[in-house]
Amino acid sequence: VKETPISFTDENGNVVPALVEILEFLAQYHPSVILAMGHGSAAEIDAVIKKAKELGLKKLYVNHPIFIVDADIPTMKRWAEMGCFLELNACNLYRSVTRPPTVGPDVVKQIVAEAGVEHCVISTDMGQKHNPPPVDVLAEFMQWFIDTIGLTEEQVFRMAKTNPAALLGI
Repeated sequence: VKETPISFTDENGNVVPALVEILEFLAQYHPSVILAMGHGSAAEIDAVIKKAKELGLKKLYVNHPIFIVDADIPTMKRWAEMGCFLELNACNLYRSVTRPPTVGPDVVKQIVAEAGVEHCVISTDMGQKHNPPPVDVLAEFMQWFIDTIGLTEEQVFRMAKTNPAALLGI
């Protein structure tokens, strides 16, 4: 299937009107919805975050900011300071059947240190049939954060359970 990319922003870096309309609707009727950023570029996502915050949306989630989005650490830190949650997923950072990790453990450690565990969410992105079961990988990934990244069990618990629960309002 041929894909046609959709831009979040225009040639001047402004959020496109159709997306602004959606954000305005969400802000008016569902301000606590989780707005996931998807697979835009770092610049596009930055513009969407600013517009969403301006309109009053509160729960902003940046999908795998390292992979596809390709944000640098200062940008991720700024997003965290703006209240965004950053997804750290096993498929890109730990292991996958189809590709090696996007970055090494030192970079992951720096991201967590700069953004803070209170702004990170651990996920697997292992739903593809060629990858191992997500539950198994999540357990391994959580242990990897303790053994390799040097986080405490409490910090990992925060990223794997407390932060996602806060996003979901449970």
